[in-house]
Amino acid sequence: MGTLFGTDGIRGKAGEPPLDDDNLLRLGRAIGRVLGRSGRGTPRVVIGRDTRESGPGILRELAEGLKQQGAAVRSAGVVPTPAVSLLARSDSFDAGIAISASHNPYQDNGLKIFGNEGGKLPDELEAAIESELAAMGDVERMGSPAPVDEPTLRSRHREWLRDRAQSWGLDLSGRKLVVDAAHGAAAEAAAQLFSELGAEVESLGDSPTGTNINDGRGSLYPDELGVRVRSVGAELGI
Repeated sequence: MGTLFGTDGIRGKAGEPPLDDDNLLRLGRAIGRVLGRSGRGTPRVVIGRDTRESGPGILRELAEGLKQQGAAVRSAGVVPTPAVSLLARSDSFDAGIAISASHNPYQDNGLKIFGNEGGKLPDELEAAIESELAAMGDVERMGSPAPVDEPTLRSRHREWLRDRAQSWGLDLSGRKLVVDAAHGAAAEAAAQLFSELGAEVESLGDSPTGTNINDGRGSLYPDELGVRVRSVGAELGI
């Protein structure tokens, strides 16, 4: 393995190597080439992202590179990373790409690539992508537009979670929850999911601006969540 893929995919500062436009275009081409060798026909790739302001630009460059290699690209829009895994394995995609840097500041971003079974891309395919990048010369842009976000793809994960929970008999009627979404990818879906399961939901961190993800919210800042749970008499804070 080379140095591009870490234990949690590709991470860095948005706009700087390896997450600058030229390298993202090249990466899209490399992924498309490797997937095209599978013998499954036209590679199909689904891409989802979090709320960082750099996400749409990264999507555009990746999709351009993939399309240059003949791949069909669809965008799930703003979705949690597990949604990309679910879509990759359940909708006959050859791969899924999540554009996210988890709990890092908004200036960071990253890529996590899933195979068609929903798990991390095998090491040998990551190595093949790095080899393609190393051998690739200069590339030109065709200027193709980014794929349009598809609401039906976006909602699939929330609906899957809701249906699974209901099949287990989970009923949150009469329960009060405080949900801190950290202005991230689940800022809308989390409250909607728990409401659909019957809970009364008070939301924190549900107004993403592109630059406020994890800003005083989320896993690194649990204190206010705890205070709010106690102050409103909720049973649980998430």
